[in-house]
Amino acid sequence: MCHTSVHWVSALPAVLLGLRTVFKEDLQCSPAEMVYGKNLCLPSQFFVQQQPQAADNGFIKKLKTHIQQLRATPTSNHSAKPTFVYRDLSVCFHVFLRVDAFQPSLSKPYTGPYKVLSRTNKNFIILKDNK
Repeated sequence: MCHTSVHWVSALPAVLLGLRTVFKEDLQCSPAEMVYGKNLCLPSQFFVQQQPQAADNGFIKKLKTHIQQLRATPTSNHSAKPTFVYRDLSVCFHVFLRVDAFQPSLSKPYTGPYKVLSRTNKNFIILKDNK
């Protein structure tokens, strides 16, 4: 902890409130906005703002130095799903193509076999109808 004089249990509610109200760039909102539809009222917003006193010049220099050393954490991708590819597809010469359209019952769910012309990790170029 950065403050040894404060017991961590007493600081926990303020930390959790901060985590719920912080703006997430990848989501373009805060977790509280996602749950409640609006931002939470922070304790500093309960009181009337007074004119700030002139800050010590040394404090401002230390603050600027500290802020310049901070680095943003990379945003997370919440929609990335891993793609499953069978191992046998990397060496096969022919493939079947699944029909995703609505089909009457007892119809074939796959068409083919089609010859594999080239392949990458997740994509195949096949010869279908001589095209």
